[in-house]
Amino acid sequence: MCAAGVARSALASAALVSRGSASLVLRGAFSMQAAGIHTGLNYQERPPSGRRTGRNIGEHANMAHDLQDVHVLTDIDIGDARGIAAKLDKEGFELRAATSGCEDFQNETAIANFYAATSDVVKACSGADRVAVFDHTLRKSGVSDLNSLDGKSAAGAVVRVHCDYTPSSGPVRLAALAEGGQVDLPKAPSRFAFINVWRNIDREHPVLTNPLAVCAADSVDLSDAWPYLMMYEKRTGALVLLGAGPIQALSWCLQEGSCCAQTTGVKQRH
Repeated sequence: MCAAGVARSALASAALVSRGSASLVLRGAFSMQAAGIHTGLNYQERPPSGRRTGRNIGEHANMAHDLQDVHVLTDIDIGDARGIAAKLDKEGFELRAATSGCEDFQNETAIANFYAATSDVVKACSGADRVAVFDHTLRKSGVSDLNSLDGKSAAGAVVRVHCDYTPSSGPVRLAALAEGGQVDLPKAPSRFAFINVWRNIDREHPVLTNPLAVCAADSVDLSDAWPYLMMYEKRTGALVLLGAGPIQALSWCLQEGSCCAQTTGVKQRH
């Protein structure tokens, strides 16, 4: 889901989980213990000279032909996110109890009510005066396509270490949302943030396949970061990538086994 707020303005982006979703990949068998797990995450490999990192979204006139997308599976230790009292303003993510109220994402009224409930969660986490939810993505294990542009069909897990916005792409995305009428902003706010809200919508099963892992924002060294380009037909999006170099300085946490009564907020750009 995506939302925007003003004064302390927050734009929240959330994904709804159907039998498992992730922004990172975990490999092999594992069990969550107090000390966490040892597993593998997909960091990005830097492109050679003359090439950029990214992918084309569909076939269109804006396609780029100098893109590459190569992962490097890297061993790493991950702690249990429930073992720390993480806050959105410090670690960049926060866990909350919030029951999901929508299962039918073909029903526009049900979606609108779900967006309103998500807006309340984002306000409580961020302290924003205004929040506007502007879209959502259904993610499901076993689906190969990473993008769902209609908000109704499911997309697969994005299995790379990344942040959804760069310092430059965040304001551009906000301006495009305002221009398109998806966010009601009479003028550009001086302070805003995009916030992802992840929650499991399967009432019978916890997330066990490709669970979400998050990195504490105050442990990130951006000296080895660069953009990942997403070439849409009418716009170019950009993510932040991290190479495998500074992994020992990062503090990773895992939310394995989340159920529909739990939600995770992740600040993407501030």
